[in-house]
Amino acid sequence: MELAMRRVYHFCPNGHGISNLVNRRLKVSTFTDLNDSFELLCHDAGDEATRKSLNEFKQVISKKSSLLCFSKSFNSPVQWAHYADRHKGLCLGFDVPCDFVGDVRYTARRIQFGAKSKDMKEGFAKQAADIFMTKYKHWSYEEEVRMLGDLRAPDPESGLYFIGFGESLVLKEVVVGSRSNLLRKDVNDALGALHDQVDVFQVRAAFRSYKMVKCLDASLWV
Repeated sequence: MELAMRRVYHFCPNGHGISNLVNRRLKVSTFTDLNDSFELLCHDAGDEATRKSLNEFKQVISKKSSLLCFSKSFNSPVQWAHYADRHKGLCLGFDVPCDFVGDVRYTARRIQFGAKSKDMKEGFAKQAADIFMTKYKHWSYEEEVRMLGDLRAPDPESGLYFIGFGESLVLKEVVVGSRSNLLRKDVNDALGALHDQVDVFQVRAAFRSYKMVKCLDASLWV
């Protein structure tokens, strides 16, 4: 049975983006790498016992779990500014199995832990889902989609963690930032044998909305 796939996008600076293409891989993050102090701490921790348990859980998870962070689209100018070197970088579009990813939920208030006897029997499944997939509403501009996994052996040279392109991470698009100095040849050389399988294009600022959109005039990017 063929897996149902979903298109998601990963923003990155020029150098990292080209390296990702050449090496056919993406860097995965640990929860301690992320830029949100409330990561894994979406529950109300006013109670000391709850606070202790949640902090212990975060320490354990941070040592053994990893994640890939994607966005639902390449259209956000804020995403380009923050994660793609002020529009100079790349955004890589991947098809991933729908069952492997989930949408981050955004909330204005910390969640009550609300553990019940049923939750305890089922291993706190709802609470765990909340912990991994909930962020403060001010992050909602990211439209984040997450792929969670276990940490594997780090790269022996860099000590960083990576996941290779493959059936669960299929490269489909290379979107070039509006201020990028990359040439089409640079991207094609990095893609190599993948060149004919991937849609490559540059974006520009839309004329009637606050979005970055595909530049249809190919002559504007050589």
